[in-house]
Amino acid sequence: MVQNNKCLGCGSLDPCGCSDPGNELLSTSQVKYVGPNLPGTGIQSCEDLTTILQIIDAQILAIKEIITPTPPPPSTTTSTSTTSTSTSTTTGAPYYTWYLGGLVNIASPCTSAVLLSPLYTSVPVLANGVVLYTNTGLTTTYSGYIYITNLSTKWTVSGGGVLSAATSC
Repeated sequence: MVQNNKCLGCGSLDPCGCSDPGNELLSTSQVKYVGPNLPGTGIQSCEDLTTILQIIDAQILAIKEIITPTPPPPSTTTSTSTTSTSTSTTTGAPYYTWYLGGLVNIASPCTSAVLLSPLYTSVPVLANGVVLYTNTGLTTTYSGYIYITNLSTKWTVSGGGVLSAATSC
């Protein structure tokens, strides 16, 4: 494959902005991975680069879902009276969703975690002293595995769903 330094930007003439007939494009669907099957990603030998990039992107998004909380908007209840013009609004506490792993084998905390049902916190970070809940109303505290992980940190979960003793995996 010949690299042409004139063909560097994006444009409307073709996907890479190259209109000169001497600029031949090589599609990523024509580039094959030659190597062993990769069990961590599921990438197989001879797969094309387009597919491989899609697999890697999907796995990065899955990891981001695990380690990044996604807060929903606060719950809101509005009531309106027909006999007056007043409106009252009640806003519930926001919550943050976490996808954590319960540790089966404490000796390897980043590789032996069992994915738990979503857990919730009232704060956007996991740290010592944070309380884990099993419901979005933040009323039922987590009890279950004594140790949990987000694949980078391991915590002890004490009574009342309180995180403590954080250590790196």
